Formats: sequence, structure tokens, C-alpha cells
Amino acid sequence: MRTVTIGFSKPKEFKIFAKLIMWYEESDWSHAYVKFNAVNIERHLIYQASGRMVNFEGSIHFENHALSIHEYQIDVTDEQYKSVMQFCVDNAGVKYGILSALGAGLVKLGKKLNISIKNPFEDGNRSQFCSELAARVLNQLSLINLDYDLDDITPKDLKEALDEIPEAKKVL
Repeated sequence: MRTVTIGFSKPKEFKIFAKLIMWYEESDWSHAYVKFNAVNIERHLIYQASGRMVNFEGSIHFENHALSIHEYQIDVTDEQYKSVMQFCVDNAGVKYGILSALGAGLVKLGKKLNISIKNPFEDGNRSQFCSELAARVLNQLSLINLDYDLDDITPKDLKEALDEIPEAKKVL
């Protein structure tokens, strides 16, 4: 048995985009990530969409610039872990979906105004933003079934979905 952790963080230093996300979402976090315990090398790996692409980062480096606010652990079988890691490695290097993230914000604004709109920048798996990427990992585990496109999921939406998943144990 292995674990996959979905986490939410904010930068330790001022970042305008992060501040805008936290203001808009009315939350104290701006970023979603996936954490793996790489047992064979005795390290934790952070899988995320940040900077210009989807990437892996060592937890020591991540903790130098990010403050984790919430984390949820999910127990997975060895086969599920292998499948998720294959998905993550296959998607490492996909470009960061800044337009898709902005489109997700527009979709959320539309919902607040009772207007149904589609993300004008939706592009499936061609680019990823943080919460979309983490939701796709959960989708690989067959643990998330949302009533909207993964291209539209914001960090706050993802946390609310995790709160409803019995297999997701809040650890932070």
C-alpha cells in the first residue's frame, strides 16, 4: 500500500498572481500540488504545474518557497500508484496553462452571476494549471467525478471535492 497526497499551498514571498487567486477564491491558499513519497530514494517529490510547465520538484526546495496549508492523503494500491506515476511522468513538461487557468476563473465568475459559460481557453491535456493537474491525478485514481470539466476546476473547487471523498484523509 502506498499514499498519494494532494496539497494546497501559498508562496512564502509576495506573488501577485497568488494574491489574486486567494482574493478571488476567498481562500488562504493559491496552489495545488501532488506529493509522492519516493520510498526507494527516501525523498518526497512534489508534482505540480508551476512556472512554465508541469514538473517534479524535491520537497526541500518546494518548502523553501511555499507554505503548505492543507494536505489530504489517499491510500492507493501498488498498481494505482504505478498508474499515477506513469501519468505524471508522461505529462511532465506539458506547458503551464495560464490561459486555461484564466478561463477557469471566468467560468467561476459566470457561476457567481448565474451565467453558464464554457472555458474559452479549454484545451484538455495540452496545457495544465495546478488544480486541473491535481484533479487529473485524482481522475486517474477514479476518485473524482465532477459535474464540470477538469479545465474549469479552481484550487478551492478541488479542496471542496476532496472534502467529499471518503478515501481522502485530511492530514494538514
